[in-house]
Amino acid sequence: MNYLNPDLSEVQDSEVIAAAKFIHWTSSTMDARIAQVTEMVSVFRSYMAAADTRVGIDGVAGNLCCVIADILHQGRGGKNTTWPQIHAALKSSKPYEALLAIGPPKFDSRKASLKRAIDARPAIAVRHWSKAQGDFV
Repeated sequence: MNYLNPDLSEVQDSEVIAAAKFIHWTSSTMDARIAQVTEMVSVFRSYMAAADTRVGIDGVAGNLCCVIADILHQGRGGKNTTWPQIHAALKSSKPYEALLAIGPPKFDSRKASLKRAIDARPAIAVRHWSKAQGDFV
């Protein structure tokens, strides 16, 4: 992250060059794409393990897990309130909607695009997180 975006206050030349190299590497090398997918799966599983430890998601549908992972990845819940918000959303009568609502207005477009992407793939909701398997079943 520091390599691709060393200073959050502005886009610097080094950031543009690093991003261009990264895009070229990704588009021209299968190993780079495999490495990215492998890393993403590992990070997602770590989010699921953390969520299972903190709020208990064994058996939770995949669409809810995707939103939880996005909340954790983007830091949408805030530093000290993320887990209580996720827990409350999961216990609500409409957990999918409650999870999607987590985060300040600056994340509204992201939340909307996330919802569209998940809703376009209904098979995601059919699978459930298995703590024992460390995967979706």
